[in-house]
Amino acid sequence: MRQIPAGTTLWCCLVLTAIGCGRQDAPNTTVAAAKKDGDASPKADKAPLPPPPGLTPQVFPPPPHYDIPTAKTKQPAVTKPKVPVVPVKKTRVKPTATVSLTAEAFGGEIQKDAEAAERKYESVFVELTGTVNNVGSRDREPFVTLDAGPESLSILCLLAQEKEPWAKISKGQKIKVRGQWPDVSVQPTLEACVLVDLGANPAKEINAETLAAEFAKNKDGVRKQYADKPLIVTGVIDTARPRNDLGAVSVYLKGAGAVVVDCGFNAVDRAEAFALKRGDAVRVVGEFSLFESSDGPALRGCRVITTK
Repeated sequence: MRQIPAGTTLWCCLVLTAIGCGRQDAPNTTVAAAKKDGDASPKADKAPLPPPPGLTPQVFPPPPHYDIPTAKTKQPAVTKPKVPVVPVKKTRVKPTATVSLTAEAFGGEIQKDAEAAERKYESVFVELTGTVNNVGSRDREPFVTLDAGPESLSILCLLAQEKEPWAKISKGQKIKVRGQWPDVSVQPTLEACVLVDLGANPAKEINAETLAAEFAKNKDGVRKQYADKPLIVTGVIDTARPRNDLGAVSVYLKGAGAVVVDCGFNAVDRAEAFALKRGDAVRVVGEFSLFESSDGPALRGCRVITTK
């Protein structure tokens, strides 16, 4: 076994002592004293140690200041009183001249420039020639509408002096009317209209029993013959009942056997329909409905023609 020379052990101890080998830190007298006195609180055990000699403690900047926004109280909205708008009616000069044109040309001018058409026609009588699209009454004011072509709405002609225009005017009929430009309208309109000329009425007059018998004999033939055409039907009322939830009413005229004639009144004319009584003899005008004429002939848009 190799022997370590004498003096080597002393030299190693001196070197280790210089570099701190085997160095024992002095006990923390504060903690020791606390433990000695029986203080075992977490604060005493976890007290921060002082930084080592020669080490500068790191200093952190303070956190930025932040203002927490506070909720603003919502102020009630100030409602300004509405000022009623009173329409000012123009002072109109009574027309003396008459301008004649077709319903299609009249509707085309309005479609192109309504304001220009108003300036042109508001001081004259307008006489229109056209084909009837519809005839009826609105708020007890009779009217007809004239076809103005595919690019324009129908021309509404309010008939001030006619009580039952449907008694002599039907869909598809050529007529001429004269009226005035209205003060207010939502579609091309003439008011205070009078009938100037009436072409032949295309509506065919037929007895309810005859119509029902023809239908029972040749259903398809009757449907083809009268499809979407106006008819004036004379007959005796059998019964009446609501047709749908919108207020339309069907009045049935006695026909042939089990086949009866169904005359449908629109909701706006329901009062006229319910005023009729069973057994009354009436003349009714309406448009033959191809779609609803399945079990018997059916008319729609019906109105009663008063027998004088």
